[in-house]
Amino acid sequence: MLNKTIFDLVKNNFKNYIIHNSQHKIDGAIATIGWFFNELMDDKQCFLYNGNFSNSLTAKIIQLNEFGFINQDESIKIQKRAFYLIGECFQNIVKHGDKSSETNNETGKSEFFMTRSSNAQHYITTGNLVKIGEVNKLKEQIDSVNKMDADELKSLYKHVIKTGSISDKGGAGLGLIDMARKSDQKIKYIFEEFSKETSIFYNQIEINSEAKKNISNSDNHIKIEHAISFHRKMIAKNILILLKGDFSEDALVPVLKIFEANLMAANHKSKVMKRLYLVLVELLQNASLHGYSKTESKQGIFTVSESNDIYKISTGNYIENKNIASLKEHLELLNKKNKDELYEEYLKRLQSVNEGNFKAKSIGLIKLARMLNHKIEFEFNKSTEDLSFFAISVTLSS
Repeated sequence: MLNKTIFDLVKNNFKNYIIHNSQHKIDGAIATIGWFFNELMDDKQCFLYNGNFSNSLTAKIIQLNEFGFINQDESIKIQKRAFYLIGECFQNIVKHGDKSSETNNETGKSEFFMTRSSNAQHYITTGNLVKIGEVNKLKEQIDSVNKMDADELKSLYKHVIKTGSISDKGGAGLGLIDMARKSDQKIKYIFEEFSKETSIFYNQIEINSEAKKNISNSDNHIKIEHAISFHRKMIAKNILILLKGDFSEDALVPVLKIFEANLMAANHKSKVMKRLYLVLVELLQNASLHGYSKTESKQGIFTVSESNDIYKISTGNYIENKNIASLKEHLELLNKKNKDELYEEYLKRLQSVNEGNFKAKSIGLIKLARMLNHKIEFEFNKSTEDLSFFAISVTLSS
């Protein structure tokens, strides 16, 4: 389910994504994925989205987050609350986002969605354009909601549902009231100027996990400014999707099967999309095979970027230092070979695997290299005496 959802999101965006600034490049992908991994070091899962927003994607966004919450053994009560809020927050962007940026010459993508699970706390952050004239009214609405206790919010919510209008108790819309009620936390917000006519309205809500009851240190809270810095980085690198979480084999194999079964049913069947699917599969499997972990969970990171019909897919994960030399030699060898030589190498390795003389790990990278018209980019950065961060990035063009 997880990776099928990723593919559906990518497919939807590659068809509709609008580039606002041609000078933005998809370069430095290796450094970028390392930067994000370092920033998200303590996160159990993080999902960042900077693509096309539509009603049809809401269910997919929820599905993509389901695996992370279940994998964290979060309570059913917290899961239901989180999934409801994820859907509502995403829908708010769809309903209220100002679409004027799609036709003007301003730079960047103005809409943003993030979910994070870190330090026994879950976060949902959104960003969308609002007109300058609406900023003060929105501030008043949020401030009024943040002053209410649970009983006041419940009463106001019932009043709005019953009458369809706002009472004198507060000027907040139903969506903001519900967000405050369900999260049981104050809504954090920031308005950042986007153009002379618009601002980006960022807001963040928090959901306490069951484990959070034993944590009282407010320093553990992640500030909304952190999410905004992620959005800026995504804009600068044209990143559509980022996912940091469990890349273990048990987590990936079932969803890859669903992924494959749904490929032929996809509406968009261009050659580049089929290649994209295959590359996604190989890179995620590579992260699962080579990734290091002391537990069943293998923490990894994955990004997809797009600019001017050039797609960049990158993954990163820890690897044991003792395995670096052989893996580096293998990748360098693949980068030196042409298509025919890669095919011969693939047949030779496949025969070795069939005879039980060679590990299957090397086959996937050969298959990956055969699908590309560009060399595989990779880098190893030493983290400890035993481990390094292994980042790999590939480029696809139509």
